[in-house]
Amino acid sequence: MSGNSFAGFDLSYWKTKDKTWVAEREQAWQQVEILLQGLSQPKKCKAISKRYFMKGMLPDWQKHLDDEDSPLNLLLFLYLHPSRDEQVLRAQRELYLNAPCIRARDVLQGMGDLLTIGSLISSTGGFVVAREEVIAKELPHLVDKLESLPPVGNKPPFIIYKKLVLQTEGNNEKFFSLLWPEASQRTLKLPGERKEMMLPVLDHDLLWTLSRWLTLPLPLNAGSMDMLFQYPQPRESWYAQAATASIPSERFTSLFLVALYRIYHFDQAAEGETPRTHFVHEMIDMFDSRDFTPAFKEAWAHIKAGGLDIQNPWSNDYVLNGSSFLSKVRLSE
Repeated sequence: MSGNSFAGFDLSYWKTKDKTWVAEREQAWQQVEILLQGLSQPKKCKAISKRYFMKGMLPDWQKHLDDEDSPLNLLLFLYLHPSRDEQVLRAQRELYLNAPCIRARDVLQGMGDLLTIGSLISSTGGFVVAREEVIAKELPHLVDKLESLPPVGNKPPFIIYKKLVLQTEGNNEKFFSLLWPEASQRTLKLPGERKEMMLPVLDHDLLWTLSRWLTLPLPLNAGSMDMLFQYPQPRESWYAQAATASIPSERFTSLFLVALYRIYHFDQAAEGETPRTHFVHEMIDMFDSRDFTPAFKEAWAHIKAGGLDIQNPWSNDYVLNGSSFLSKVRLSE
C-alpha cells in the first residue's frame, strides 16, 4: 500500500476466498454502480471504488493529488466497507482522518455527496435521470432493470430516460453521524494541512429543498424515504447554523416563505404516520420553541397568521400574490 499510509487498515472484512461472499458482493455492486453513476463519478474513480468494494484495495492517493475528484472520498470509504457496524465504521473514520495522505477534499466531497443523496435528491424524487443510450453504454447489464420514464418526442427515435434511484440502503443517518459528528462543527483541519476549510453550509436556503420533499406524491421510493433531515442529528446541525443566519435576500425570500408555508400547512392527518409527518412535527416544534433571529421569528409568525397569499403552494409553479413580509424585505434592501 505504498503511498497510502493507512497503518492498521484491516483487510479481514473482505472475505475474498469465500465464493458465496464474493457472489453477494458482485450482486450488491449493482446498486453501488447506480449510485456512482448518479453522482457522476469519473470512470477511473468508479474502478477504484470497485477494487475497494470487492477486495479492500486502497488507492494510491499520491497519484491523485492534482485530480479534481477524490479517488475514494470519506462517504464512499465508509459506505463501500463490508461492515455496517457503527463502531467498526467509526474506527475506519478515525483511520481515514488521521492518514497523512488524506486531504480536506476527500472529506468535503464525501459530505457533499451525502447531502446530495440525502437532501437534494431525496427531496426532489429520490432519483436522477440518464438517457437510455448512456446507460446502455456505461451500465449495459442494468439497462433493462432500470425503470424508464415516458418517451420524449413526437416522432421516433424517441428519447428514453432511465431512473437512477440514489440511496445508501437506509444508512443516511448513520453516515451523517460519522461524517458530521458535532452539530456545531463549521470547519475542517486535517493533519498535515495548514489551513482550515469551511464545511458545507446548512442555512435557510436549504428549507426550500426540504419543502419540496413534502410535495412528492406517495408512495415514496427508497431514495426519498431516507431524507436526512427527518433525523435528529442532521436537524441539530442545520439549527446550529440557521439559528443565527440571516434570512435570504429578496431573490430567495419568496422560496423561504413558501418553504415555511409548506411545513406549517402540511396535512399531517391525511398523510398519516410517515417520515414526512415526523419531520414536519419536529420542525414546527423547533421553530416555535427555539431561539432564532428576530427576522426569522417574524417570518414564521407571518406564516402562522396566514399572511402569505399563494396559489398552487405544493407546486414548483406556485404564484405568490402578496406578502407584507416580502414587501418589508424589499424596502430594507
